[in-house]
Amino acid sequence: MNSRTISALVVGVVMGVLSSLPVVNLGLCVWIWLGGIAAVVLARLLGGQPLTRAEGTLLGLLTGTVAAVVTIGFTLGGVGTFSEIPGFFQSAPAQERNAVQALDTASMMPTLTGCLSLGLHMGGGALGGAIGAALTRR
Repeated sequence: MNSRTISALVVGVVMGVLSSLPVVNLGLCVWIWLGGIAAVVLARLLGGQPLTRAEGTLLGLLTGTVAAVVTIGFTLGGVGTFSEIPGFFQSAPAQERNAVQALDTASMMPTLTGCLSLGLHMGGGALGGAIGAALTRR
């Protein structure tokens, strides 16, 4: 494995755990952006070569994908930020509550939260990777 793969796996797992735990999750995808930056920095430390912005974006995208898989695992296990979405609607009007319960009963809620998690992690990781590449080129 090369330095980029190692950094994507290590940082992706840490990023997924941190963004899954409700106590630690800062919202606004902070862990996801920082994870993309951290993956680029770690790849630079392990490999020595600076990454272009495109390479940083791809590394962040890969890191975000790993993090999303970890987050989805936590969600399916009933732990984590995205597993709380059905409970979030308990104070909503009855019509919205019934719609969310129908989605949850039809097993659509795990699919929807998985897609949301995947999109947020991949997009935020790519953004963080591009930022990290720009910061480490100097």
